[in-house]
Amino acid sequence: MSSSSGAPPDSAGEEFLSPPPALPRSENHGFNLRYQPPRVSVRLSKGTGR
Repeated sequence: MSSSSGAPPDSAGEEFLSPPPALPRSENHGFNLRYQPPRVSVRLSKGTGR
């Protein structure tokens, strides 16, 4: 019980807490930055064009 509940949780807990927060954060930052410029340009173009 000590070895089964001490080794798996330690390895799975650290690996699951490291990749998820680091992967989604990097992908979200890139997508947000790439989708922001085009959205602002269209909004400004529509506002000035009208």
